[in-house]
Amino acid sequence: MSLVPDPSFTATYHLLDMSTGLHDALIDLVGDARRAYNISSWALDAQLLQYLDQPVQVKPVSRYRNDPIPGWLITNAPIDLPRLRAILTNWIASVCPEGKFGGPGHSRVLELIAPDALAQHMHSERLALFDENRRPASKLAFNGYSLSVSDHIDGRPATSPAGRTLSLSASQ
Repeated sequence: MSLVPDPSFTATYHLLDMSTGLHDALIDLVGDARRAYNISSWALDAQLLQYLDQPVQVKPVSRYRNDPIPGWLITNAPIDLPRLRAILTNWIASVCPEGKFGGPGHSRVLELIAPDALAQHMHSERLALFDENRRPASKLAFNGYSLSVSDHIDGRPATSPAGRTLSLSASQ
C-alpha cells in the first residue's frame, strides 16, 4: 500500500518564538561558551517532545546574543503554556549552576517564561505540507502529516480484514 500525498493538504502549526530577551537571559543563566550552541538543550528538547501535546520541532538555541529564534517550538496542537512553563522551570533547575539558582538572573528567566509573557510570542500558521509535485514542502511535512492523520482517525472505528471492529484511539 502506498500513499500519494495531496498537494492541497495543509496543517495548522502553533509556533512559539524565543524572544531576544529570553534567549539572552538563558545564556546568562545556563550558557556554556564551550558548547556549539552555548546551551545544552538535549534534555530540554527531550522533555518538550515527550510532555507537550503533538510537538513537531524544537530548534537549537544559538550561542550568539541578540538572536531571536522564530518558531523555536512548533506543535500541531495549541501549546499549553502553564505546562510549558513547568517543563522549562524543571529543566532550568536541573542545569542552572548552583551559584546562580535563586539569583536575579534566575528570577528574570522565570518572569520571561510566565504564561502571559510566552503568549506574546505565540502565533499560528496554516502551511501546505506538500508541493504541487507531491513532495514535502518543508521539514515539518513528515511529523505534521503523521500527527494530522492520527488526529483524523482518533476515536473512529475501523473494520479489520477478519471482520472485527477496532477502535482507533490515541488514549488506549
